[in-house]
Amino acid sequence: MEFLILLALVLVCPIVMFFMMKGHKHK
Repeated sequence: MEFLILLALVLVCPIVMFFMMKGHKHK
């Protein structure tokens, strides 16, 4: 189960960072 959680974090982190950067740029 822990492996699935780590995998999810690895997939989500880049997406969140991308959206945050996009948000800052949009501003």
